[in-house]
Amino acid sequence: MKRFLQKGSRSLWFFGFVVVLLWAVWPLFRPFAFFGSGSSLLVVLDGYQRLDLALDRQRKSSESILLITCPATGQPTPRQKRRAKKMFVLKQGLDTVEQIKALAGWLEHLPASGHRMPGVVVLVSDAHHFPRAFIVAQLAVGGVGIKVAALKTSVGKEQPWTEASIWRDALRIQLWRLTGSTWGVLDSRATVRKFNSCYVH
Repeated sequence: MKRFLQKGSRSLWFFGFVVVLLWAVWPLFRPFAFFGSGSSLLVVLDGYQRLDLALDRQRKSSESILLITCPATGQPTPRQKRRAKKMFVLKQGLDTVEQIKALAGWLEHLPASGHRMPGVVVLVSDAHHFPRAFIVAQLAVGGVGIKVAALKTSVGKEQPWTEASIWRDALRIQLWRLTGSTWGVLDSRATVRKFNSCYVH
């Protein structure tokens, strides 16, 4: 009887581990298994040369642009506004994880406003920033079938996947999926510094 209980306990632990693992990686595989049928959306974090690159692409493709940026960046500029055919702006996001969280929330409310979910989010980012932004974005929006693609500027050298910041942000977005919070408040000094640079002029 004791041996039976021990075996059953191990099986239960193994089953629980498999369930958690599938939940964690589902957003990475869902878009490839059940690909969304919507159009593509250009998503720009912070603007600057990234927004210029997105505007250049929009001129040829007519894709919509979503710019997620802190108010302090001054983006989009009047010139960028004149160039844009169709651009939405979210004035929020203290860091990459918070900006991607804002993206997920914005996408979630599209059906209620009569718009279709995009099938692809084209993340416009600098080369050095893209690996971190990509994994966070795919974990945040992949669960509803949206695939994240890349449009990279030539700024910086691409981060290796072993960078600690990539795994840190991936963990934070998984915590957000689980609890609704990115847990950025755990580093209160960094949060205050980012808030001041983003919202306090």
